[in-house]
Amino acid sequence: MRFDLARAVADRIGVPIHQGEEIVQLVLHSIAAALSRGERVELRGFGTFYVHTRNERNGRNPMTGESVRIPARKLAKFKASKEIAKKLLAAPTEP
Repeated sequence: MRFDLARAVADRIGVPIHQGEEIVQLVLHSIAAALSRGERVELRGFGTFYVHTRNERNGRNPMTGESVRIPARKLAKFKASKEIAKKLLAAPTEP
């Protein structure tokens, strides 16, 4: 998928594919760096990447039934824009 995106970028702006790959890599690295700093990344018309913190909670080992403590952690999440959500709803479903 990353290669397809790089090829699309390269074709669109008229540069070699290796430069398209560098551009895609730079964008993805920039998003990851912002998320690691706890920042939101909003791409207008596409969606928003943000950091979600899951609180510590109790869980259960399914094999032993033993109660275990699951530590808090941070997750990267994505919320699609309204435009993307509408396109997904309008897209034909695969059998």
